[in-house]
Amino acid sequence: MKRLGVWSAILLSLTAQAAPWWSRSSTEARVSRQPAAIAFLTVAPSIAVVEGIGLPGLNLQLAGRPVSAVPLNLTADIGPYFYTGSQVFRVAVPILFGMDYEFLMPGTKLRPFFGVNLGPVVGSRVVFAMLFRPGLNFDIGHGIALNFEPRLGVIAAAFAFVPQFGARFSL
Repeated sequence: MKRLGVWSAILLSLTAQAAPWWSRSSTEARVSRQPAAIAFLTVAPSIAVVEGIGLPGLNLQLAGRPVSAVPLNLTADIGPYFYTGSQVFRVAVPILFGMDYEFLMPGTKLRPFFGVNLGPVVGSRVVFAMLFRPGLNFDIGHGIALNFEPRLGVIAAAFAFVPQFGARFSL
């Protein structure tokens, strides 16, 4: 009989620690139901201004948040930029990796962020690029936001201004 009492106490203590989600406080239930990662796709027309030459292009960015509770995104950007001049047509493709931090502002649809991208730009030659990415996302619907980034930095030792305005989709 004593053994039954000991086993009952052990089972009771185990079930008390593993309470179902509906018996937890509202904060715990909300956190436990969040996805492990959040992903975004940004599609944005852009113009890269390097050494006074404007190169139209299209930037595609895939961003992922490894920890859903922290607004830090790891990013990968790729997209063609086109150059035409003196009977020459060229395409440059930046392959940039980086991160950005979103500043959460409760009660508003605006989400400012700041990030940095680094990587090669493949064209007629391969050069290095580093861009600082201040920007703003504006939520317009469930999982859709407008994205504006006036990116500034260096491409092949030349100052670059690469503004973009596009749409950001939650995946």
